[in-house]
Amino acid sequence: DDRFWYVNTARFNGADGYIMMDEELLDCDGITVAAWIKPEGWKDWARVFDFGDGAAADAWLGYAPIERQLRFDIFSGPNAVTLLAPVPQPGKWTHVAATFGDGFACLYINGKLAQKLPIKLKPADLPRKGMFIGRSNWPDPLFMGAMDDVLVAGKVLDKNKIAKIANGIADDMLTTTVMACTCKCLVAPAMNHNMYHNSIVQENIDKLKHHGYEII
Repeated sequence: DDRFWYVNTARFNGADGYIMMDEELLDCDGITVAAWIKPEGWKDWARVFDFGDGAAADAWLGYAPIERQLRFDIFSGPNAVTLLAPVPQPGKWTHVAATFGDGFACLYINGKLAQKLPIKLKPADLPRKGMFIGRSNWPDPLFMGAMDDVLVAGKVLDKNKIAKIANGIADDMLTTTVMACTCKCLVAPAMNHNMYHNSIVQENIDKLKHHGYEII
């Protein structure tokens, strides 16, 4: 399935701001949700996304106070998996991606696989009761902060595709579409002190600034 849904920049006030998507996006055997997120803070059980009915069958990504980690839950009846990753820091941009289908569920942070577990479920197994970005299917707090380059694809993207999206490599239709969007671009270098001050790295950073990228 080559369908996908995309939004450039969205801000969430933590009170009444969220995005509702077309539930037909769940009519597929695999799904990928990827986004740059910059939370202002994490309230217990606040969601990055939530698909399903919240009770009998659901898939959600958000902050879990029990583990104090980012948690990706998928469940329907006796079938359930939980994947965990470090919580994205408030005030900083972090790329997160979650996939399930094709027999596996995966959670990525900044283009790197955090956890992968087998799963029998696929998106088409979830009920069409609610498909939200920034909101839970339970009466939980809403996400507060910003999101950018939010992508929902009706297929499981492999680790190479996830890394390309996270690192801005555009060498196919999907990554080219993401790169072609005309939103404000923020770049957050992640490297040690010596590498950051390498003259080649600084030259590339200057090129990005010249082309209108904001370095944070």
